Amino acid sequence: ELHRAYINQILNRQLAREEGLPVALEAIGRAIELDPDDAISLSRLGWVKMKFQADLRAAAQYHERALALEPGNAIVLANVAALLTALGRVQKSIIVHEWVVQRDPLNPISVFNLSHAYFAGGRFDKAEAGLRKTLQLSPGYAGAPGQLARVLYNKGDLDAARQLIEKAPPSMVRVLGEALMHHAVGNDEQCDASLSTLIDEYAPMSSGAVSLLYAVRGDFDAAFEWLQTALDLRGPEVLIIFRDAPEIEAARKDPRFEKMLAQHGLSEQQLSAIRLEVKLPE
Repeated sequence: ELHRAYINQILNRQLAREEGLPVALEAIGRAIELDPDDAISLSRLGWVKMKFQADLRAAAQYHERALALEPGNAIVLANVAALLTALGRVQKSIIVHEWVVQRDPLNPISVFNLSHAYFAGGRFDKAEAGLRKTLQLSPGYAGAPGQLARVLYNKGDLDAARQLIEKAPPSMVRVLGEALMHHAVGNDEQCDASLSTLIDEYAPMSSGAVSLLYAVRGDFDAAFEWLQTALDLRGPEVLIIFRDAPEIEAARKDPRFEKMLAQHGLSEQQLSAIRLEVKLPE
């Protein structure tokens, strides 16, 4: 599974996206060429189309092919559930993720993915429980502590969120968390300092985080300027991340954001037209 290795290297930032994505796509293409009925490879191609290219229509087509071949394959269904979240069909996504977890409750990846769906659906208590279970199953699970801190922040449990952030190693995610904590308690001077660190030490990779922070602070002009930078750097996937961030509901109502979504085929109307039928096995 050479393509899976490339994908993991991209996700872990061990391989630049512009370098890793073409070879990952080539490797998946070879796997499908060797076996056109390989449901997992078809589904992973759909996942790549969603994650790295935000081509949700193409992703849905690959997933439907995979489902037709293996409707009860847990890997396929987990990837389908992720696409349902990207399509804004969060409640359906949760149902599919729950089905996957019920069949493999000790798989930390499945539990983490379900917690992400709960978070996207605003079910923060369930998201917290899922993330804590993820860390019990896999104490070093990458991304789980940061996501747990974010859940706690959105629940208003700032002390618990701060404790997690303070334990995190130096990183862009930690600086963003510190900035959000400072903003939440009205410490504008320290929030400004964290914002400067995000820009001076981590830009341009931090452009999405900077956009989020400006949006939380209510500076929508700066938020959309940095969101455009993130869009140019990473592609339309940043729009999905921005859309699903519960911290910035007001910014999402700005007409500029709706225009951005429509330009990239991601408006609510455009997404609702994408077919993806999922029937879970009995």
